[in-house]
Amino acid sequence: MSDTAPKLTSFDIASLQLELCHLMELAGQTEDPVQLADYDKMMLETYEMLGDSAEDKLGSLRSVSKRIEAELTTISKEIKALQAAKNARRRTIERLKGHSVQLMRGLAETKGITKLRRDGRTFWTVRTWKLEAPKAVSDWPEAWRRETTVIEPDKSRAREELKGGATVPDGFLWEQVEGIRWS
Repeated sequence: MSDTAPKLTSFDIASLQLELCHLMELAGQTEDPVQLADYDKMMLETYEMLGDSAEDKLGSLRSVSKRIEAELTTISKEIKALQAAKNARRRTIERLKGHSVQLMRGLAETKGITKLRRDGRTFWTVRTWKLEAPKAVSDWPEAWRRETTVIEPDKSRAREELKGGATVPDGFLWEQVEGIRWS
């Protein structure tokens, strides 16, 4: 930016970040080349608003990245909270169904009712089997175990061997990439 151009405030940078994220999301939802070109143009125009010099853009992009990292942390915490809420609701449903089973047992014992129709709904109990067992496989009888083989790629070993000069197999790409670090 020129010396006379106003510096971007945190709000300005955050607004531009939101606009860039929105445009990237829209671009990720389309395969239409015309729409993609339009989104790329809008992203470039938004990107240019971050400043004229590379130094200005680096500072602004760092700020945008740090804000997105903070949002990611918040989202991760929210996911944990939502998972806890989901589990709590699942347990509540189990308890409610347990109470309902007790009510149906009571109706069966006191009135002989094993199936109830009410308000367009039907209620009845069923008997199924449930197995509670130790978590450790070693505690299970041998006949009740099965062995599975999971084959997974080992990227660490592949990188190590490729760095040591191994031949790159067909269908693989081994290239050096450049990233950025900031503090």
